[in-house]
Order: sequence, then structure tokens, then C-alpha cells
Amino acid sequence: MKIKIETGVPIPKNVTRKSKYPFREMEVGNSFFINEKENVARLQQKLSAAASMFCKGNPSYKFKTQGFEAGVRVWRVK
Repeated sequence: MKIKIETGVPIPKNVTRKSKYPFREMEVGNSFFINEKENVARLQQKLSAAASMFCKGNPSYKFKTQGFEAGVRVWRVK
């Protein structure tokens, strides 16, 4: 494989992915619930990871997740 080096290609502007979860809109004490009875543990893991990634760029936020029989709830605690 031969790689061609190019010049003059503009660097893209900062593109931020929009979260599928409403972390940015939440105030301290707010929560949301996702109803998912099939695989609660996996959903909780995904939500915790998503919240953690969001918090890396937004250190003034902190979230807690809790799995229940019917799904997972996420609270903004900071």
C-alpha cells in the first residue's frame, strides 16, 4: 500500500458529536429513565460510559446510574 502525502487540505472545524442522552440539558437533581427489561446490566454500563465521556469534557457535571428491574435511571448529582 502506497500512502500519498497531500498539502493544502484544510483541517476540519471542531465537530462535536451530539449526545443521544440529555446530559447537557439536565440540572442537579434531574433524572431520566430508560425502559429496557432485556439487558439492564449492559444498558447501565453503556449509560455510565456515556456519562463518563460527557464529564471528561464537562467537569462541572457528575452523574449516578442505577439499574432496576424495568430499566436504568440516570441522575445528575453535580
